[in-house]
Amino acid sequence: MKSTRIGFVTIVVLAASLIAGTRAANEAKSGQDQDKESTKQKLHDLMVERRDAFQQLVDVATAHNRDGTGTIDALFRAKNDLLEAELELAKNDDERIRIYEQRLDNFRELEVLLTRRHSSGLAPIESLISTKAERLSAEIALLRQQAPAD
Repeated sequence: MKSTRIGFVTIVVLAASLIAGTRAANEAKSGQDQDKESTKQKLHDLMVERRDAFQQLVDVATAHNRDGTGTIDALFRAKNDLLEAELELAKNDDERIRIYEQRLDNFRELEVLLTRRHSSGLAPIESLISTKAERLSAEIALLRQQAPAD
């Protein structure tokens, strides 16, 4: 009888330990999930702040371009930086495609401008070639985004 009692007590102690261990593991997992969510939220907040900073840069570059103190190249670069930041925040394929199209349009416009400037001797060929390469990259990215998933 004594060994049955000791066996029963052992089983109860082991069961209590198992339950406590399971609870501790669940609490630890819950804490990890909360940390993960907190990190995701912080990342999202930083990405939004970055996008907003690029929007301010576009606004400043636009104003400087209008009053003659800025360059059109700086405005185009600021717009592309803004679009890149928006791309990271895009929630679905339609949004991403719209942003890729805007990037492509932006590079096409800059390429036309630099072609005219280069023809007039106002822009170096390196700027034109670099912009062409960026436009091609933007076009490739758009086509990749539009391609159906395999």
